[in-house]
Amino acid sequence: MKRMQMMGALARVLCGGLALGGVLAVGTAQAAGKPGWIMQPPVTAGFLYGVGSAETYGNDAEAASQAKDRAKAEIVRQVEVQISAETDMQTTVKQTKASEQFQTEVRQLVQSRVPEFTLSHVSTVETYNDKDARTVYVLERLDVQKELADLRTKISDIEAEANAVAGALDSPEYAGLRGVQKLAGVLVRIGERYQLRARANKLRAGSYAIANDPMRAIEDRIIGKIGALRILLNGAQAEGGRGGELDSGIKRKLTERGLRLVQGGEADIIVSYAVKMDVQKSGGVIFAVPKGSMEITDRQGTVLRSVEAKAKGSSQTASVARARAIDKLAEALGEELIAVLLPE
Repeated sequence: MKRMQMMGALARVLCGGLALGGVLAVGTAQAAGKPGWIMQPPVTAGFLYGVGSAETYGNDAEAASQAKDRAKAEIVRQVEVQISAETDMQTTVKQTKASEQFQTEVRQLVQSRVPEFTLSHVSTVETYNDKDARTVYVLERLDVQKELADLRTKISDIEAEANAVAGALDSPEYAGLRGVQKLAGVLVRIGERYQLRARANKLRAGSYAIANDPMRAIEDRIIGKIGALRILLNGAQAEGGRGGELDSGIKRKLTERGLRLVQGGEADIIVSYAVKMDVQKSGGVIFAVPKGSMEITDRQGTVLRSVEAKAKGSSQTASVARARAIDKLAEALGEELIAVLLPE
C-alpha cells in the first residue's frame, strides 16, 4: 500500500514538473497538446493575428525566425486582400483614348516602383515548439491603433510633399525634360500614399477607391505635364527603300500610345534611328527582322538611352510580316521612352 502511495506521489511530482516546463516553454500554451491558436488564431478587438510555422531540422532558432516572418506575412495578407483588387480595378480598365492609355501605362509603371509595405507594430505573443513534429509555431499580433497612427503620419507627410509640388508645377523648376523627370519620384510617393490609404481603410474595416482620392487631381496634372513633352523622330533612310513604311509605322504606334510627336521645330526628346529591315523566307513562312540601333537624346544632344533594334514579325505575306515587326519595334521604343520620362 505504501509502495502504491509513493508511486502516486512520484507521478504527481513528475506531472507537475512537465506542466511547469510546458508553461515556461510556450508561454500561455496548454501543456497537454498544441495550443488552440495554431488552428484558430485569437479574435480580439483592436488587434490582428497571424500564425506561422517552420520545421526545425535541428535548428530551433532559425525555425522560430522563419515562423515569425511567415506569421507577419499572414497579417500583411489580411491587410492586402482589398487593396489588390482596388488597384487592379484602377489600372486594368480597358482604355480607348491615346491619352488614357498613356496615363494607364505611367500609373502601372509607378505602382511597380512603390516600396514594399511593412508593418511597424507587430509583436510576438507566443511561441510553441512541437518537438515530436519538429515544428515551431509563432503567434504574432498587430496593434491596429498604433499602426493606424503611423499610417496617418506617413499619409500626411506625402500629401504635404505632393501639394507643395502641385503649387510649383508651372514654375521653371519643372519645365522641360529635366524638370519633368524630377516628378517621377513624386508620382511614386503618391502611389505609395494610395496603398497606405487603402490599408488604413482596410484596418478600419472601410472601403477605398483611388478614383475618388483628392490626390488623383495632382497625379493627373503631373502625368499631363509629362505627356506634353515633345518628341521628334529622326529616322535615317532604311536600306531596301522602305524607310517611309518604317517611319510611318513607328509614328502610328507611338501616337496610339499617347506620346506627343512633333514634325520639326524645338523638341524635348529626339529619337534617332537607322534600321534595316531584313526579310527572309523559311518553310513557307516569311520573317521580317529589323536590324540597327536607336538613340534617345535630349535637346542638348546628351544621350539618354541607346537601344538595339530587336524585333521579329512572321507571316505568309511579306507586308504583314514587316508590319508586325515594326509594331514590336515601336512597342519596345515606346517602353524606352516612358522609362526616359520616368527615370528611377
